[in-house]
Amino acid sequence: MVVWKQRGIALKSLYCGNGKPKFKSIGNEFLFSEIRANQQKRKMANTYTQLYVQFVFSVQGRANFIMESFRDELEKVMCGIVSNHKCKTYALYCNPDHTHLFASMHPTISPSKLMEQVKSGSSTWLNNKKCIPGKFVWQEE
Repeated sequence: MVVWKQRGIALKSLYCGNGKPKFKSIGNEFLFSEIRANQQKRKMANTYTQLYVQFVFSVQGRANFIMESFRDELEKVMCGIVSNHKCKTYALYCNPDHTHLFASMHPTISPSKLMEQVKSGSSTWLNNKKCIPGKFVWQEE
């Protein structure tokens, strides 16, 4: 802190984090500032995230229920569900008894929540289309 006189007023110089002086009068508490009000409000720098996750999940009991006849359509449904949650699918393949999904994750959704949505949405679609006899269910864990 430096104290000096300017035009008969004792001034105290305070230095802020950005190196620009901020002047405050000692005598009458009048504030002089070279720092704009919007510069005083510090903003956090932008955050960049790059989250990639590979999921492998199975049909309940590892049964061969995913048939070639509806596999492409099922993969499109799953891609749509992933896209609706601000994520991006990079690779997806449905084998007869399990599925591989490689996706980038949006930071606002957890991997478990995305899987919950993909599994429930795709099994609902399969059951509504009646692609297989009986009820289609993904393995829980």
